Amino acid sequence: MNSPIIPLLIPFFTASVLALLNRKLKLQKVVSLISTLGATAWVLWLLVYVDTHGTQAVVMGGWDAPYGIAFVADRLACIMLSLAQIVGAVVMLYTFWTVTEKQQRYFFYPLMQIVLLGVNWAFLTGDLFNLFVAYEVMLIGSYGMMMVGASRAQVRQTMKYIAINCIGSALFVAAVGLIYATVGTLNMADLAQRTATLHGPQAAMVTASSMVLLCVFALKSAMFPLIFWLPDSYPVVPPGVNGFFAGLLTKVGVYSLLRVFVMVFRQDGHEFAIHIILVLSGFTMLLGVLGAMCQWEIRRILSWHIISQVGYMLMGIGLSGSADPRIVQMAIAGTVFYVVHHIIVKSCLFLVGGIVERVSGTQELKKMGGVLTLAPGVAGLFLVAALSLAGM
Repeated sequence: MNSPIIPLLIPFFTASVLALLNRKLKLQKVVSLISTLGATAWVLWLLVYVDTHGTQAVVMGGWDAPYGIAFVADRLACIMLSLAQIVGAVVMLYTFWTVTEKQQRYFFYPLMQIVLLGVNWAFLTGDLFNLFVAYEVMLIGSYGMMMVGASRAQVRQTMKYIAINCIGSALFVAAVGLIYATVGTLNMADLAQRTATLHGPQAAMVTASSMVLLCVFALKSAMFPLIFWLPDSYPVVPPGVNGFFAGLLTKVGVYSLLRVFVMVFRQDGHEFAIHIILVLSGFTMLLGVLGAMCQWEIRRILSWHIISQVGYMLMGIGLSGSADPRIVQMAIAGTVFYVVHHIIVKSCLFLVGGIVERVSGTQELKKMGGVLTLAPGVAGLFLVAALSLAGM
């Protein structure tokens, strides 16, 4: 009952069942919600179990570690899993009333389970190749969810999103191949041990490959300069979908950077990548805020603000390259804390922002007025989330 693969099996089988129930929308909602709530309860139990008994791991594929397919549930992975399932359950309830029946019939709920499968897979995987597979599963589901409703703006931005991520996927698999050719393993724990002893040309090759991975994860997390896709993509999808994406997708990129660049790569020269992350995090923070200041649509403001807050998370990863162990510990703890905070608060802001749009009938701040009078509870909830994001 403590196997790390259960959070993968639940959304996988749920998506399969929901695809067969495409014409029975009410039954889809019931099955999807029960499955997601059940997965949430199980993941929370796993978090308590791991906190008490330590890291849980399973190796599949008929091979022992480091050659088998490894799934590892440690405290960090379980925290991220718990948040992903909670956000998924809340967004699912939200979409019951905010996504139209026509949009829901575009395999909306099976696609949502596929995204959750990919997100959970990314958090649990113990090797780089399966991290690549997890990204592909997550992206396939997100492509479909972005097309829900199929407006002209959605199609245009989805095509851009797909093209950019196809390039990222090609770079990802190329980097993984180079690392395997150089080190002879893709298991993260084994890589951490082997790269610590690398010097000379081998270390240089792994460092070069890690820089390619840095570009991939920078794209996924919306790190400067690879930020241009996010503020165009998120505003065109339904509020429930952008709340789901805002809470989880960029955090998978941040999680990957934390996992791989802080805990795996240890060869000579790996500090170079950490220093680059530190520098680019500052530009990400600044540009995200400047972009948000120039917008007048609530969705675009929140989308640009995601970029700025990703910069804060990346700053913690960059500071983990310090020679002082106390600074490293505080930097990693601060990154994890802010990721947890941002997943909750940013998802809340997008979801409440969607309700504000329905109440006011517009996305434009210049035309938006009377929300406090019409829906004081909604206005108060948005204020609390916004103040929380501001650190108040």
